[in-house]
Amino acid sequence: MSDIYASLIASGIVIITEAVLALQINALALAAVFFSSLAIYSLNRRDDGDIDSINVPERTVFVTKNGQAILAFATVGFFATLTYAWIFSTPLFLMMAAGFVLGLLYNFPLLRPLEGILGFSRLKEPLAVKNMLVSALYSAFVLAAVFAAHAQISDLAMMLVIFIFLRFFIVSTIFDMRDIEGDSKKNIRTIPVTFGKDNSLIFLNGLNLLTLALGITAAFFYGIPLLFGAMILATFLYASYYLEECRKGADMRYLCSVVVEADFVPALAIALLFIIIHLI
Repeated sequence: MSDIYASLIASGIVIITEAVLALQINALALAAVFFSSLAIYSLNRRDDGDIDSINVPERTVFVTKNGQAILAFATVGFFATLTYAWIFSTPLFLMMAAGFVLGLLYNFPLLRPLEGILGFSRLKEPLAVKNMLVSALYSAFVLAAVFAAHAQISDLAMMLVIFIFLRFFIVSTIFDMRDIEGDSKKNIRTIPVTFGKDNSLIFLNGLNLLTLALGITAAFFYGIPLLFGAMILATFLYASYYLEECRKGADMRYLCSVVVEADFVPALAIALLFIIIHLI
C-alpha cells in the first residue's frame, strides 16, 4: 500500500503546484505523476525484497501477495499515460521517459559493464544518490504540472521545485534511519549508515531550517503567495516535530509509517482548502 500512497502524494504535488501557480487542474499531469511514481516504486519493491524482510517485514508479505498485480497495473497505466503525453505534451513525455530510465538504472545492475570505472553497478549504491534521485523525482512533478498546462517555468515554480526537493531529501533520509540494520547488512552506504544517526539528525535539522530560510528569502525578494508561505511554515513545524521525536528515540517503524510518511499532508491539505474556497 505504501507504493500507492507514495503515488497519491506524487499526484498531490501536482495539486499543490496548480494551487500555488494558479494553474487549472490537469488530469494528464495527475495521471502521469501517479503512474510514473507507481511504476518506479513497484520495480524497486521487487529488487528490495531481501532488505525489506529485515527493515519492514510486513511489507514483504504484502508485496509477495500483491506485488505482481500492482506492477502490472503500474506498467499498463504508465505506458498508456506516456503515449498520451507523447501526443499532447512533448516535454512531459520526455520527463516521464527520463524518469523511467533512471528508475531502471537505480534498481537494476545495468551499469555493471562500467562498474570498474564508476565503482557501482546501480544508482542506489553511491552515498546519498538514492536520496537525491528520490528528491529529484518528486520535485520534477512540479514541472509535470507546468508542462501539462503548457505554461512557462517561472521563478516561483523553481522555488517550489527546490522546496519539494529539500522536503523529500529529509523524508528519504529519515526512512534510511529506520533501515540502518538492513542497509548495513547489504553494504548500502546511506547517510545514516555512513555518518551515524546523531550527525544525520543535525544535518536534517539544518535542511529543515533551510526550507524556512527559502520561504523567508522568497517572500522578501519575490513576495511569494500567502498559500506557499503557509505550506513552508506548516511543513517546517511538522518536520521539526518528527525530527525531535527521532532524536528522543521513538519507534522508527511507527514514526516513519504514520508520521514521516505524512510529511506533505499538511501542505496538501492547505492547497485543497485553498482550491475549495476559490471554487465556492
